[in-house]
Amino acid sequence: DSMEAIGSALRGFAAAQTEMAEKHEAGTISHFIPADQFQGEYRRLVDGVNELVASHIRVKFRLVGLTERYGVGDLSDDMDALPGEKAKLTEVMRTSKANLLAINNEIQRLVNAANSGDFTVRGEAERFQFAFREMVEGLNQLMRVTDSGLRDFGRLAGALSEGDLTDHVTGDYKGQFGTMKDALNSTVESLSGLVGQIKGSTDSINTAAREIAAGTSALSARPAQ
Repeated sequence: DSMEAIGSALRGFAAAQTEMAEKHEAGTISHFIPADQFQGEYRRLVDGVNELVASHIRVKFRLVGLTERYGVGDLSDDMDALPGEKAKLTEVMRTSKANLLAINNEIQRLVNAANSGDFTVRGEAERFQFAFREMVEGLNQLMRVTDSGLRDFGRLAGALSEGDLTDHVTGDYKGQFGTMKDALNSTVESLSGLVGQIKGSTDSINTAAREIAAGTSALSARPAQ
Protein backbone atom coordinates (compact mmCIF):
# COMPACT_ATOMS: atom_id res chain seq x y z
CA ASP A 1 0.00 0.00 0.00
CA SER A 2 2.83 2.39 0.87
CA MET A 3 4.66 1.66 -2.37
CA GLU A 4 1.44 2.14 -4.31
CA ALA A 5 0.90 5.50 -2.58
CA ILE A 6 4.44 6.55 -3.48
CA GLY A 7 3.92 5.47 -7.10
CA SER A 8 0.60 7.28 -7.28
CA ALA A 9 2.14 10.48 -5.90
CA LEU A 10 5.06 10.29 -8.31
CA ARG A 11 2.78 9.65 -11.26
CA GLY A 12 0.59 12.58 -10.21
CA PHE A 13 3.64 14.83 -9.89
CA ALA A 14 4.96 13.75 -13.30
CA ALA A 15 1.55 14.26 -14.90
CA ALA A 16 1.25 17.73 -13.35
CA GLN A 17 4.72 18.68 -14.59
CA THR A 18 3.89 17.41 -18.08
CA GLU A 19 0.63 19.35 -18.11
CA MET A 20 2.42 22.54 -17.01
CA ALA A 21 5.06 22.08 -19.72
CA GLU A 22 2.36 21.64 -22.37
CA LYS A 23 0.45 24.69 -21.13
CA HIS A 24 3.57 26.86 -21.20
CA GLU A 25 4.51 25.56 -24.64
CA ALA A 26 1.02 26.57 -25.84
CA GLY A 27 1.51 30.07 -24.42
CA THR A 28 -0.35 29.81 -21.11
CA ILE A 29 2.61 30.78 -18.95
CA SER A 30 0.37 31.63 -15.99
CA HIS A 31 -0.33 27.93 -15.39
CA PHE A 32 1.22 26.35 -12.28
CA ILE A 33 1.05 22.92 -10.68
CA PRO A 34 -1.89 22.83 -8.25
CA ALA A 35 0.05 22.59 -4.99
CA ASP A 36 -2.99 21.67 -2.86
CA GLN A 37 -3.12 18.28 -4.57
CA PHE A 38 0.13 17.20 -2.88
CA GLN A 39 1.33 16.78 0.68
CA GLY A 40 4.59 16.58 2.59
CA GLU A 41 7.80 16.52 0.57
CA TYR A 42 5.83 16.36 -2.67
CA ARG A 43 4.16 19.63 -1.73
CA ARG A 44 7.60 21.15 -1.12
CA LEU A 45 8.76 19.89 -4.53
CA VAL A 46 5.71 21.40 -6.21
CA ASP A 47 6.20 24.72 -4.41
CA GLY A 48 9.84 24.75 -5.50
CA VAL A 49 8.99 24.08 -9.16
CA ASN A 50 6.24 26.71 -9.10
CA GLU A 51 8.56 29.31 -7.59
CA LEU A 52 11.25 28.52 -10.17
CA VAL A 53 8.76 28.98 -13.00
CA ALA A 54 7.36 32.13 -11.37
CA SER A 55 10.83 33.68 -11.14
CA HIS A 56 11.40 33.16 -14.85
CA ILE A 57 7.98 34.60 -15.61
CA ARG A 58 8.75 37.68 -13.52
CA VAL A 59 11.92 38.27 -15.51
CA LYS A 60 10.04 37.86 -18.79
CA PHE A 61 7.36 40.33 -17.83
CA ARG A 62 9.97 42.75 -16.53
CA LEU A 63 11.71 42.58 -19.92
CA VAL A 64 8.40 43.01 -21.76
CA GLY A 65 7.39 45.98 -19.62
CA LEU A 66 10.75 47.69 -19.99
CA THR A 67 10.86 47.07 -23.74
CA GLU A 68 7.38 48.53 -24.04
CA ARG A 69 8.48 51.69 -22.20
CA TYR A 70 11.61 52.01 -24.34
CA GLY A 71 9.47 51.53 -27.43
CA VAL A 72 7.43 54.68 -26.67
CA GLY A 73 10.51 56.71 -25.75
CA ASP A 74 10.44 56.42 -21.95
CA LEU A 75 14.08 55.74 -21.03
CA SER A 76 13.77 56.65 -17.36
CA ASP A 77 14.04 53.08 -16.01
CA ASP A 78 16.89 50.54 -16.01
CA MET A 79 16.90 46.77 -16.12
CA ASP A 80 17.46 45.11 -12.76
CA ALA A 81 20.90 43.67 -12.05
CA LEU A 82 20.30 39.95 -12.51
CA PRO A 83 22.71 37.30 -11.20
CA GLY A 84 24.64 34.58 -12.99
CA GLU A 85 23.80 33.76 -16.57
CA LYS A 86 20.75 36.00 -16.39
CA ALA A 87 23.13 38.96 -16.20
CA LYS A 88 23.21 38.75 -20.02
CA LEU A 89 19.64 40.04 -20.03
CA THR A 90 20.67 43.00 -17.90
CA GLU A 91 23.56 43.75 -20.25
CA VAL A 92 21.39 43.57 -23.37
CA MET A 93 18.71 45.88 -21.98
CA ARG A 94 21.23 48.41 -20.69
CA THR A 95 23.03 48.40 -24.05
CA SER A 96 19.71 48.97 -25.80
CA LYS A 97 18.97 51.92 -23.53
CA ALA A 98 22.45 53.38 -24.10
CA ASN A 99 22.02 53.13 -27.88
CA LEU A 100 18.58 54.75 -27.74
CA LEU A 101 19.95 57.59 -25.63
CA ALA A 102 22.87 58.04 -28.02
CA ILE A 103 20.69 58.28 -31.13
CA ASN A 104 18.28 60.60 -29.32
CA ASN A 105 21.12 62.91 -28.30
CA GLU A 106 22.55 62.91 -31.83
CA ILE A 107 19.20 63.79 -33.37
CA GLN A 108 18.62 66.49 -30.75
CA ARG A 109 22.05 67.98 -31.48
CA LEU A 110 21.20 68.28 -35.19
CA VAL A 111 17.76 69.72 -34.42
CA ASN A 112 19.24 72.32 -32.08
CA ALA A 113 21.77 73.33 -34.73
CA ALA A 114 19.03 73.69 -37.35
CA ASN A 115 16.88 75.73 -34.97
CA SER A 116 19.87 78.04 -34.47
CA GLY A 117 20.24 78.45 -38.23
CA ASP A 118 23.47 76.44 -38.46
CA PHE A 119 23.05 73.83 -41.19
CA THR A 120 26.76 73.03 -41.41
CA VAL A 121 26.60 70.58 -38.48
CA ARG A 122 26.67 66.87 -39.36
CA GLY A 123 25.80 63.83 -37.28
CA GLU A 124 28.41 61.17 -36.53
CA ALA A 125 26.82 58.36 -38.53
CA GLU A 126 29.84 56.08 -38.10
CA ARG A 127 28.98 55.70 -34.41
CA PHE A 128 25.81 53.79 -35.26
CA GLN A 129 24.68 50.72 -37.16
CA PHE A 130 21.71 49.58 -39.21
CA ALA A 131 18.54 51.70 -38.84
CA PHE A 132 20.18 54.14 -36.42
CA ARG A 133 22.94 54.82 -38.93
CA GLU A 134 20.40 55.32 -41.71
CA MET A 135 18.54 57.84 -39.52
CA VAL A 136 21.67 59.93 -38.95
CA GLU A 137 22.71 59.71 -42.61
CA GLY A 138 19.22 60.84 -43.62
CA LEU A 139 19.40 63.84 -41.28
CA ASN A 140 22.86 64.66 -42.60
CA GLN A 141 21.47 64.68 -46.14
CA LEU A 142 18.65 66.97 -45.01
CA MET A 143 21.15 69.35 -43.40
CA ARG A 144 23.37 69.22 -46.50
CA VAL A 145 20.57 70.03 -48.95
CA THR A 146 19.20 72.78 -46.73
CA ASP A 147 22.63 74.32 -46.27
CA SER A 148 23.35 74.21 -50.00
CA GLY A 149 19.97 75.68 -50.91
CA LEU A 150 20.18 78.52 -48.41
CA ARG A 151 23.70 79.36 -49.54
CA ASP A 152 22.68 79.42 -53.21
CA PHE A 153 19.57 81.49 -52.56
CA GLY A 154 21.47 83.85 -50.27
CA ARG A 155 24.23 84.31 -52.86
CA LEU A 156 21.70 85.15 -55.55
CA ALA A 157 19.85 87.57 -53.26
CA GLY A 158 23.16 89.29 -52.49
CA ALA A 159 23.97 89.56 -56.18
CA LEU A 160 20.56 91.09 -56.87
CA SER A 161 21.03 93.63 -54.09
CA GLU A 162 24.23 94.76 -55.83
CA GLY A 163 22.59 94.94 -59.24
CA ASP A 164 24.27 91.81 -60.61
CA LEU A 165 21.73 90.12 -62.89
CA THR A 166 24.12 87.53 -64.34
CA ASP A 167 23.93 85.01 -61.50
CA HIS A 168 21.47 82.10 -61.32
CA VAL A 169 20.72 79.15 -59.04
CA THR A 170 21.88 76.03 -60.87
CA GLY A 171 21.67 73.35 -58.15
CA ASP A 172 19.34 70.37 -58.58
CA TYR A 173 16.59 71.11 -56.03
CA LYS A 174 13.21 69.48 -55.63
CA GLY A 175 9.98 70.32 -53.86
CA GLN A 176 9.80 73.69 -52.14
CA PHE A 177 13.47 74.36 -52.83
CA GLY A 178 12.85 73.68 -56.51
CA THR A 179 9.94 76.15 -56.47
CA MET A 180 12.14 78.79 -54.82
CA LYS A 181 14.89 78.16 -57.37
CA ASP A 182 12.50 78.64 -60.29
CA ALA A 183 10.99 81.77 -58.71
CA LEU A 184 14.38 83.40 -58.07
CA ASN A 185 15.69 82.57 -61.54
CA SER A 186 12.47 83.93 -63.07
CA THR A 187 12.90 87.09 -61.01
CA VAL A 188 16.42 87.52 -62.35
CA GLU A 189 15.20 87.03 -65.92
CA SER A 190 12.34 89.50 -65.43
CA LEU A 191 14.65 92.10 -63.92
CA SER A 192 17.14 91.57 -66.74
CA GLY A 193 14.36 92.14 -69.28
CA LEU A 194 13.14 95.20 -67.44
CA VAL A 195 16.63 96.66 -67.24
CA GLY A 196 17.07 95.98 -70.96
CA GLN A 197 13.84 97.81 -71.73
CA ILE A 198 14.85 100.75 -69.52
CA LYS A 199 18.26 100.85 -71.18
CA GLY A 200 16.62 100.81 -74.59
CA SER A 201 14.28 103.63 -73.58
CA THR A 202 17.19 105.59 -72.12
CA ASP A 203 19.18 105.17 -75.31
CA SER A 204 16.20 106.39 -77.35
CA ILE A 205 15.78 109.42 -75.06
CA ASN A 206 19.49 110.18 -75.25
CA THR A 207 19.38 109.94 -79.06
CA ALA A 208 16.38 112.22 -79.21
CA ALA A 209 18.01 114.67 -76.81
CA ARG A 210 21.14 114.78 -78.93
CA GLU A 211 19.07 115.38 -82.05
CA ILE A 212 17.15 118.16 -80.35
CA ALA A 213 20.38 119.67 -79.08
CA ALA A 214 21.89 119.47 -82.58
CA GLY A 215 18.78 121.06 -84.07
CA THR A 216 18.82 123.83 -81.48
CA SER A 217 22.46 124.53 -82.21
CA ALA A 218 21.77 124.68 -85.92
CA LEU A 219 18.94 127.11 -85.39
CA SER A 220 20.97 129.33 -83.12
CA ALA A 221 23.78 129.40 -85.70
CA ARG A 222 21.55 130.78 -88.47
CA PRO A 223 21.67 134.58 -89.06
CA ALA A 224 18.68 136.37 -87.73
CA GLN A 225 16.25 137.60 -90.39
